[in-house]
Amino acid sequence: LEFGSFSVGTCQQHKFNTDRLMLLSRIATTSARTLVRPRAAPLARFLRHGSSQTVRSTAALIDPAVLSRDDSSKVGPGLHAAESLDALLHGSTKKPNAQNDFTETAVADGYASIAPTRAQTIAQPEQPEFTEVEAADHAWRQTNHIWSNDELDRVSIEKHEPVTMSDHFMKGVMNVLYHGFNFVTGYDPVDPSPRSVAWRLIILESFAGVPGFVAAGFRHFYSLRTLKRDHGAIYTFLEEAENERMHLLVCLKMFEASPVTRALCVAAQFGMTPFLALTYAVHPGSMHRFVGYLEETAVQTYDNLVEKTTTPGTKLHDEWDGLAAPGIAKAYWKLHDDAKWVDCLQHMLADESHHRDVNHTFATLPEGAPNPFISQHMKDFDRAATAHAVKKLNQ
Repeated sequence: LEFGSFSVGTCQQHKFNTDRLMLLSRIATTSARTLVRPRAAPLARFLRHGSSQTVRSTAALIDPAVLSRDDSSKVGPGLHAAESLDALLHGSTKKPNAQNDFTETAVADGYASIAPTRAQTIAQPEQPEFTEVEAADHAWRQTNHIWSNDELDRVSIEKHEPVTMSDHFMKGVMNVLYHGFNFVTGYDPVDPSPRSVAWRLIILESFAGVPGFVAAGFRHFYSLRTLKRDHGAIYTFLEEAENERMHLLVCLKMFEASPVTRALCVAAQFGMTPFLALTYAVHPGSMHRFVGYLEETAVQTYDNLVEKTTTPGTKLHDEWDGLAAPGIAKAYWKLHDDAKWVDCLQHMLADESHHRDVNHTFATLPEGAPNPFISQHMKDFDRAATAHAVKKLNQ
């Protein structure tokens, strides 16, 4: 009896050991297969689960021949490309097929036959499509006002008198900046030197394009946030910012910006933009009042430059008299072919006087009121579009 019990126990122990060895053998075999199995690329692993069929369906929309991929009797580019694409998505370098073996290069070529790349579909020009002068024509974007001779003669130099406490504060800040700016640039209003004016205009115009963009950005986000209309003010401020930027580009055609000038432009932008943004966030009218006073100083500067340039015996007349206007200025303001630099100064003076009136108007405009300058924008666009159409018809 004891011997029988010992035999049964020995058999059970032997069976247990055998099962354990078989389990360990299976685990080892599975692990070895996993280690030596070709691994798909990360993108292929991501697309493997439920995406290959989506890609095939998309390819079928491009090439109906792909729909024949399940019919082994049809052999064609659609079948080969779809099968190759499926193989590539699953990490295989070759498609196991009795009739067709595809390498990665062949797969890529097949896929390219279904969906050409962007570089294949878009022609790459050897040279820019538009010249700098052609791009300066704003008939196809923010349309600027084209000043007539009568309008240029009627430009006023009037100034706004402060009324509220915020008006007085902004006027004081502007006075400090104006006189400090004159000191830094060496600008003498009595008989300014060309060098001081060049420095002054580049810095002034590089900063003058900031307030309009800040105002447009704030009003854009406010309209999105409150789900309300803007009543057209965004367009006015964007056109103002673009107009000031064009002033800068025109000035850069006439003057060379030194490293010191470039550094001051950066400092002015980084120093004043947070001030303007914070002011607009707290009280938009105050920022518009500040910009209105800023434009008053710009009007004063340009009026003085026009006067000195046309007055014999001054430094500006000796240096600038007879200088031709740059090409982008002629395209932007629609000037005559024989336009002079002083004509550009007159148009910039008119632009700045308009910005002055716009900002002083918005400083007191009630919230939600319609933009009073929309009708003028529409007239400017109609005139520019008509002139552009006539030009195309005459070509």
